[in-house]
Amino acid sequence: MGNSQIKEEKETSEVKDQVFESQFKRIIYTPNNFNNDPKNTEWNNVLLKIEGGVLYSFMDSRLEHKVKINKAISISAEDAHLKEFLLGLQLSGEDFIWRLRSETLVEFIQWKKALMICRRPEWQKSNVCQECGAAFHVYRRSHHCRSCGRQLCDKCSSYFMDLESMGYITQQRSCKKCISEWKMIRNSTTGSMIEERKRISRSIMKQKMSLLNATKDSFLEKDLKESSNPSLLCGMGKDGF
Repeated sequence: MGNSQIKEEKETSEVKDQVFESQFKRIIYTPNNFNNDPKNTEWNNVLLKIEGGVLYSFMDSRLEHKVKINKAISISAEDAHLKEFLLGLQLSGEDFIWRLRSETLVEFIQWKKALMICRRPEWQKSNVCQECGAAFHVYRRSHHCRSCGRQLCDKCSSYFMDLESMGYITQQRSCKKCISEWKMIRNSTTGSMIEERKRISRSIMKQKMSLLNATKDSFLEKDLKESSNPSLLCGMGKDGF
């Protein structure tokens, strides 16, 4: 195992071994209500906790949901300025998007990183390639598929794919099976659900930006009216007072 792999595995283990617990403001969206006017949508307080790769949510000190963090959970959009991100997940077979607002920017960054890294699979251990069965030795190095975690030879892990949702900033080594599954998912019911989730996320962010722009325009209009008010201008002295 190379130094980069050791460093990566260490980073993943350190994050997964930590316990994250923070208060959030939350709005829950479904495919049926995401077109609601965001001004009339109610924020609720929720306590979120990540422990052992599991996401827990608590309302009024009572356990609300317990969800294993895997590929079915993803951050579909984010806004660091507002300390908000949209978390797509499935609960009892239904698709939901949680709009979450952190109390601090530090928590926003920590939670975003933790959720992404916790989606990474555990690296499996094997003396042979788990795809073709070839034995590893000094001239046949082993690699890991970053998408499924299997240990493979160079030939069987010669594919690369974007895994930004797992916290990787560059394309990562993957296996043929994961590439094929990814292509199948795009054309399947699951793929349609993912696209629907993305569409909802884009709509929510668009609504939010429209609301922000409207607020900015109202302040700008007020400033322009005040600056053009003759009584205000005449009342100013030589030094502006």
